[in-house]
Amino acid sequence: MIIIPAGIGLWMATLAIRYRDVKHAMPFALQMLIYTAPIVYSASSIPEKYRIFYSLNPIVGVIEGFRACLLGSPIPWIYITPGFVTAGILMISGAFYFRKMERIIVDVI
Repeated sequence: MIIIPAGIGLWMATLAIRYRDVKHAMPFALQMLIYTAPIVYSASSIPEKYRIFYSLNPIVGVIEGFRACLLGSPIPWIYITPGFVTAGILMISGAFYFRKMERIIVDVI
C-alpha cells in the first residue's frame, strides 16, 4: 500500500518539474485510477477473461485484500500478486528515473 503512492509520487514529481503540463493532467489520472478501483463493486464482477489485466492495477489487490480481511473470506492472491509486481515495477522505475533526472531537476528549480 505504501509502494504505490511512493512510486507514483516519484514519477509525478519528476515529470511535473520537467514538463509543466503534467500538473494539469494529474487530477484526471488520479480520478481515472479511483474509478477503476473496485471500491463500490467487487472484482469478481469483472468478466473472467479480463481479470488478469484488471488485477495489474495495484490498487485492486489492496482493496480486495482489505475486503477479504473484513469479510473473513480467503485472500485473493490472484489479484494481489500481479498488483504487487506492478507496484514494484512502478517504484523501481520511478526511483531510477528520479535519480537519472536529479541533476536536471536542480537546474530547473
